Amino acid sequence: MALLFVLGTLVLVAGALSLLTLAAAQSHRAESIATDERLAVDLLSAAEPIVHGWLVKESPSIVVHPDATEPVVPILDLTWQERADKHIENRSLRIAAWDIYGLVPSGTSSVSPLWLAVEPSWREFRYDEVSTLLDLMGQAEQVHPQINTKGISLGGQVGVIPDQDPRAAPTININTAPRALLETALRLAQRGDIASIVEARNEGRPATAPRRPSNSDRDPGMVELTGRSTLWAVRVDATVNCMTRSWWTVYESRRGQWEIIERHAIPE
Repeated sequence: MALLFVLGTLVLVAGALSLLTLAAAQSHRAESIATDERLAVDLLSAAEPIVHGWLVKESPSIVVHPDATEPVVPILDLTWQERADKHIENRSLRIAAWDIYGLVPSGTSSVSPLWLAVEPSWREFRYDEVSTLLDLMGQAEQVHPQINTKGISLGGQVGVIPDQDPRAAPTININTAPRALLETALRLAQRGDIASIVEARNEGRPATAPRRPSNSDRDPGMVELTGRSTLWAVRVDATVNCMTRSWWTVYESRRGQWEIIERHAIPE
């Protein structure tokens, strides 16, 4: 009986120790996850001067290859390790920018031929009711563009920004728009040599946007052509160990200064 009592006591003690060990491990893991998340958000904030420097120095002369499926430009892809408390932490920071003027503006009239450059299943959404890509979550499999992927996304074909003026003519950047959108925009504008623009972009040279005839009226059903953009959407992915946090930020150049007009965390 004494032996059975001792054995039973040992079983109870071992079970209690196991529960305590499991609870401690879970607590440590939760604390580790919280720390990684905090560090990832710090990395997102640290990316801000990198993005701002790129917008000021590089964005005015950007050229995207005409065969690209999205008007995207890589800015940074950095991976490194840091030692912390006797272990190694893996970290990465990736940044890419999408030219809003290389996309079909979500405020574009539903009868505009520009929508022919958008994936058919995405053309009929109620874009007049959205002001951010978050409003489109759940309506498409891939809403936010991803960095270093070859697929297409809703946000990589349709430009969604706050407070779009439905009366304004869509503006298309001839140096970043994918070929299908470029060809449609040139036909709609009835000006511009597609061959010379494609040749320049193949060579990495910015083409000059054809001017609108001085005697033409500003028809909101038409399109404006430009050679540079004042609207960029930037995705930043920050990873610490297995924790990744991402921001989607829309920047606009106003009075010579780049300002944030919309930012949200990307739910993934």
